[in-house]
Amino acid sequence: MRFFEISEAGIRIMNPFSEARLMLVGELARALGCLQPGIRLLDLACGQGELLSRWAQRYGITGTGVDISQAFVEAALQRAAELGVASQVEFIQGDVAQSAQNLTGYDVVSCLGAMDIGGSTAATLNLMKKALKDGRDGLLLVGEPFWNREPNTQAALAFGIKPGDVLTLPALYELFDQAGLQLLNMVLTDEEGWDRYQTYHWARIHQWLQENPDDPDAAQFRMEIEDWKRSYLIYRGHFGWGVFLLRVKE
Repeated sequence: MRFFEISEAGIRIMNPFSEARLMLVGELARALGCLQPGIRLLDLACGQGELLSRWAQRYGITGTGVDISQAFVEAALQRAAELGVASQVEFIQGDVAQSAQNLTGYDVVSCLGAMDIGGSTAATLNLMKKALKDGRDGLLLVGEPFWNREPNTQAALAFGIKPGDVLTLPALYELFDQAGLQLLNMVLTDEEGWDRYQTYHWARIHQWLQENPDDPDAAQFRMEIEDWKRSYLIYRGHFGWGVFLLRVKE
Protein backbone atom coordinates (compact mmCIF):
# COMPACT_ATOMS: atom_id res chain seq x y z
CA MET A 1 0.00 0.00 0.00
CA ARG A 2 2.84 2.39 0.75
CA PHE A 3 4.31 1.86 -2.74
CA PHE A 4 0.92 2.60 -4.28
CA GLU A 5 0.35 5.71 -2.16
CA ILE A 6 3.77 7.06 -3.11
CA SER A 7 3.48 6.27 -6.82
CA GLU A 8 0.02 7.83 -7.11
CA ALA A 9 0.56 10.85 -4.86
CA GLY A 10 -0.62 13.96 -6.68
CA ILE A 11 -2.35 12.15 -9.53
CA ARG A 12 -5.97 13.24 -9.65
CA ILE A 13 -7.42 10.60 -11.97
CA MET A 14 -6.06 7.31 -10.68
CA ASN A 15 -6.68 5.37 -13.87
CA PRO A 16 -5.31 5.48 -17.45
CA PHE A 17 -7.97 8.05 -18.26
CA SER A 18 -7.70 11.69 -19.29
CA GLU A 19 -9.65 14.54 -17.72
CA ALA A 20 -11.52 14.96 -21.01
CA ARG A 21 -12.66 11.33 -20.93
CA LEU A 22 -13.69 11.56 -17.29
CA MET A 23 -15.85 14.57 -18.05
CA LEU A 24 -17.24 12.84 -21.17
CA VAL A 25 -18.48 10.02 -18.95
CA GLY A 26 -20.20 12.68 -16.86
CA GLU A 27 -21.88 14.18 -19.92
CA LEU A 28 -23.08 10.77 -21.06
CA ALA A 29 -24.48 10.05 -17.60
CA ARG A 30 -26.16 13.47 -17.56
CA ALA A 31 -27.76 12.75 -20.93
CA LEU A 32 -29.26 9.63 -19.36
CA GLY A 33 -30.80 11.82 -16.63
CA CYS A 34 -28.43 10.53 -13.98
CA LEU A 35 -26.33 13.61 -13.13
CA GLN A 36 -28.28 16.65 -12.02
CA PRO A 37 -28.99 18.50 -8.75
CA GLY A 38 -30.53 16.11 -6.23
CA ILE A 39 -28.71 13.07 -7.56
CA ARG A 40 -26.66 11.06 -5.03
CA LEU A 41 -23.53 9.23 -6.19
CA LEU A 42 -21.52 6.56 -4.38
CA ASP A 43 -17.93 6.17 -5.57
CA LEU A 44 -16.30 2.95 -4.37
CA ALA A 45 -12.49 2.93 -4.14
CA CYS A 46 -12.71 6.66 -4.84
CA GLY A 47 -8.98 7.34 -4.63
CA GLN A 48 -8.36 11.05 -4.26
CA GLY A 49 -11.96 11.92 -5.05
CA GLU A 50 -11.58 13.62 -8.42
CA LEU A 51 -14.66 12.07 -10.03
CA LEU A 52 -17.00 12.90 -7.18
CA SER A 53 -15.71 16.41 -6.54
CA ARG A 54 -15.50 17.42 -10.19
CA TRP A 55 -18.98 16.17 -10.92
CA ALA A 56 -20.35 17.78 -7.76
CA GLN A 57 -18.93 21.07 -9.03
CA ARG A 58 -20.16 20.62 -12.61
CA TYR A 59 -23.59 19.05 -12.04
CA GLY A 60 -24.57 20.02 -8.50
CA ILE A 61 -24.81 16.44 -7.27
CA THR A 62 -24.02 15.14 -3.79
CA GLY A 63 -22.35 11.93 -2.82
CA THR A 64 -20.05 9.67 -0.87
CA GLY A 65 -16.60 8.34 -1.66
CA VAL A 66 -15.04 5.36 0.11
CA ASP A 67 -11.39 4.29 -0.01
CA ILE A 68 -9.13 2.09 2.07
CA SER A 69 -6.27 4.61 2.03
CA GLN A 70 -6.30 7.33 4.68
CA ALA A 71 -3.80 9.32 2.60
CA PHE A 72 -6.13 9.29 -0.41
CA VAL A 73 -9.16 10.22 1.68
CA GLU A 74 -7.28 13.20 3.12
CA ALA A 75 -6.30 14.26 -0.41
CA ALA A 76 -9.93 13.89 -1.51
CA LEU A 77 -11.14 16.13 1.31
CA GLN A 78 -8.57 18.74 0.34
CA ARG A 79 -9.60 18.55 -3.32
CA ALA A 80 -13.28 18.98 -2.42
CA ALA A 81 -12.41 22.09 -0.45
CA GLU A 82 -10.36 23.46 -3.38
CA LEU A 83 -13.33 23.02 -5.71
CA GLY A 84 -15.81 24.51 -3.23
CA VAL A 85 -17.90 21.34 -2.88
CA ALA A 86 -16.97 20.20 0.64
CA SER A 87 -20.59 20.60 1.75
CA GLN A 88 -21.83 18.37 -1.10
CA VAL A 89 -19.56 15.37 -0.65
CA GLU A 90 -18.20 13.15 2.09
CA PHE A 91 -15.28 10.74 2.07
CA ILE A 92 -14.98 7.66 4.26
CA GLN A 93 -11.83 5.68 5.01
CA GLY A 94 -12.31 1.96 5.48
CA ASP A 95 -12.76 -1.43 3.86
CA VAL A 96 -14.63 -0.55 0.68
CA ALA A 97 -16.67 -3.75 0.32
CA GLN A 98 -17.76 -3.76 3.95
CA SER A 99 -18.61 -0.06 3.89
CA ALA A 100 -20.64 -0.46 0.69
CA GLN A 101 -22.94 -2.96 2.34
CA ASN A 102 -24.20 -0.22 4.67
CA LEU A 103 -24.52 2.45 1.98
CA THR A 104 -27.75 2.27 -0.01
CA GLY A 105 -30.27 4.42 -1.84
CA TYR A 106 -27.92 6.01 -4.39
CA ASP A 107 -28.85 7.08 -7.92
CA VAL A 108 -25.40 6.36 -9.36
CA VAL A 109 -22.76 3.92 -8.12
CA SER A 110 -19.26 3.98 -9.58
CA CYS A 111 -16.17 1.85 -9.17
CA LEU A 112 -13.36 2.72 -11.54
CA GLY A 113 -10.43 0.37 -11.65
CA ALA A 114 -11.05 -1.58 -8.44
CA MET A 115 -13.64 -4.14 -9.45
CA ASP A 116 -11.94 -6.80 -7.35
CA ILE A 117 -13.06 -5.22 -4.07
CA GLY A 118 -15.90 -7.72 -3.74
CA GLY A 119 -13.65 -10.68 -4.56
CA SER A 120 -14.46 -10.72 -8.28
CA THR A 121 -15.95 -8.42 -10.91
CA ALA A 122 -19.25 -10.30 -10.77
CA ALA A 123 -19.44 -10.04 -6.97
CA THR A 124 -18.60 -6.34 -7.07
CA LEU A 125 -21.34 -5.73 -9.65
CA ASN A 126 -23.83 -7.29 -7.22
CA LEU A 127 -22.47 -5.12 -4.42
CA MET A 128 -22.93 -2.04 -6.58
CA LYS A 129 -26.48 -2.98 -7.56
CA LYS A 130 -27.49 -3.34 -3.90
CA ALA A 131 -26.37 0.26 -3.26
CA LEU A 132 -28.80 1.62 -5.85
CA LYS A 133 -32.27 2.86 -4.98
CA ASP A 134 -34.48 -0.20 -4.51
CA GLY A 135 -31.44 -2.25 -5.50
CA ARG A 136 -32.02 -1.55 -9.19
CA ASP A 137 -33.00 2.03 -10.10
CA GLY A 138 -30.11 4.11 -11.36
CA LEU A 139 -26.80 3.86 -13.16
CA LEU A 140 -23.62 1.84 -12.59
CA LEU A 141 -20.27 3.16 -13.81
CA VAL A 142 -17.70 0.38 -14.05
CA GLY A 143 -14.03 0.95 -14.88
CA GLU A 144 -12.36 -2.23 -16.11
CA PRO A 145 -9.30 -3.34 -18.07
CA PHE A 146 -9.73 -5.70 -21.00
CA TRP A 147 -7.54 -7.47 -23.53
CA ASN A 148 -7.11 -5.63 -26.81
CA ARG A 149 -5.39 -8.77 -28.01
CA GLU A 150 -5.30 -11.75 -25.74
CA PRO A 151 -1.87 -13.22 -24.97
CA ASN A 152 -1.27 -16.90 -24.48
CA THR A 153 -1.68 -18.30 -20.96
CA GLN A 154 2.05 -18.49 -20.31
CA ALA A 155 2.53 -14.83 -21.22
CA ALA A 156 -0.41 -13.74 -19.08
CA LEU A 157 0.94 -15.62 -16.08
CA ALA A 158 4.37 -14.08 -16.63
CA PHE A 159 2.69 -10.70 -16.35
CA GLY A 160 1.09 -11.77 -13.06
CA ILE A 161 -2.42 -12.19 -14.47
CA LYS A 162 -4.34 -15.37 -13.79
CA PRO A 163 -6.64 -16.80 -16.48
CA GLY A 164 -9.97 -15.00 -16.32
CA ASP A 165 -8.68 -12.01 -14.35
CA VAL A 166 -8.83 -9.86 -17.49
CA LEU A 167 -11.42 -10.45 -20.22
CA THR A 168 -11.83 -9.45 -23.83
CA LEU A 169 -14.47 -6.83 -24.62
CA PRO A 170 -16.97 -9.45 -25.89
CA ALA A 171 -16.41 -11.56 -22.76
CA LEU A 172 -16.83 -8.48 -20.58
CA TYR A 173 -20.12 -7.75 -22.32
CA GLU A 174 -21.28 -11.30 -21.57
CA LEU A 175 -20.32 -10.85 -17.91
CA PHE A 176 -22.46 -7.71 -17.70
CA ASP A 177 -25.33 -9.49 -19.43
CA GLN A 178 -25.16 -12.47 -17.05
CA ALA A 179 -25.22 -10.02 -14.13
CA GLY A 180 -28.55 -8.68 -15.39
CA LEU A 181 -27.13 -5.41 -16.67
CA GLN A 182 -27.64 -3.50 -19.90
CA LEU A 183 -24.61 -1.84 -21.48
CA LEU A 184 -25.75 1.68 -22.39
CA ASN A 185 -22.50 3.35 -23.39
CA MET A 186 -18.75 3.23 -22.87
CA VAL A 187 -15.70 5.49 -22.97
CA LEU A 188 -12.40 3.76 -23.69
CA THR A 189 -8.86 4.99 -23.22
CA ASP A 190 -6.00 4.70 -25.73
CA GLU A 191 -2.27 3.93 -25.60
CA GLU A 192 -1.49 7.58 -24.87
CA GLY A 193 -3.68 7.35 -21.76
CA TRP A 194 -1.86 4.21 -20.65
CA ASP A 195 1.56 5.74 -21.31
CA ARG A 196 0.83 8.90 -19.32
CA TYR A 197 -0.61 6.90 -16.41
CA GLN A 198 2.20 4.35 -16.26
CA THR A 199 5.10 6.78 -16.66
CA TYR A 200 3.68 9.10 -13.99
CA HIS A 201 4.18 6.29 -11.49
CA TRP A 202 7.72 5.63 -12.64
CA ALA A 203 8.66 9.29 -12.25
CA ARG A 204 7.07 9.52 -8.80
CA ILE A 205 8.90 6.46 -7.47
CA HIS A 206 12.24 7.58 -8.90
CA GLN A 207 11.76 11.03 -7.35
CA TRP A 208 10.97 9.42 -4.01
CA LEU A 209 14.04 7.16 -4.26
CA GLN A 210 16.27 10.18 -4.88
CA GLU A 211 14.82 11.91 -1.83
CA ASN A 212 14.82 8.80 0.40
CA PRO A 213 17.82 6.64 -0.61
CA ASP A 214 18.25 5.19 2.88
CA ASP A 215 14.60 4.33 3.50
CA PRO A 216 14.13 0.66 4.53
CA ASP A 217 11.82 0.13 1.53
CA ALA A 218 14.09 1.80 -1.03
CA ALA A 219 15.75 -1.35 -2.38
CA GLN A 220 12.43 -3.17 -2.71
CA PHE A 221 10.76 -0.21 -4.41
CA ARG A 222 13.68 0.14 -6.84
CA MET A 223 13.31 -3.49 -7.85
CA GLU A 224 9.53 -3.26 -8.15
CA ILE A 225 9.56 -0.19 -10.38
CA GLU A 226 12.12 -1.73 -12.74
CA ASP A 227 10.02 -4.91 -12.99
CA TRP A 228 6.96 -2.74 -13.60
CA LYS A 229 8.64 -0.90 -16.49
CA ARG A 230 9.85 -4.10 -18.16
CA SER A 231 6.40 -5.71 -17.90
CA TYR A 232 4.60 -2.67 -19.26
CA LEU A 233 6.94 -2.30 -22.25
CA ILE A 234 6.54 -5.98 -23.10
CA TYR A 235 2.75 -5.91 -22.95
CA ARG A 236 2.11 -2.34 -24.09
CA GLY A 237 -0.84 -2.40 -26.46
CA HIS A 238 -2.31 -5.64 -25.12
CA PHE A 239 -4.47 -3.87 -22.55
CA GLY A 240 -7.45 -1.63 -23.00
CA TRP A 241 -9.32 0.15 -20.24
CA GLY A 242 -12.65 1.89 -20.15
CA VAL A 243 -15.66 3.04 -18.21
CA PHE A 244 -18.89 1.20 -18.96
CA LEU A 245 -22.29 2.77 -18.27
CA LEU A 246 -24.72 0.08 -17.12
CA ARG A 247 -28.32 -0.16 -16.00
CA VAL A 248 -30.19 -3.04 -14.38
CA LYS A 249 -32.35 -4.82 -16.94
CA GLU A 250 -36.08 -4.26 -16.68
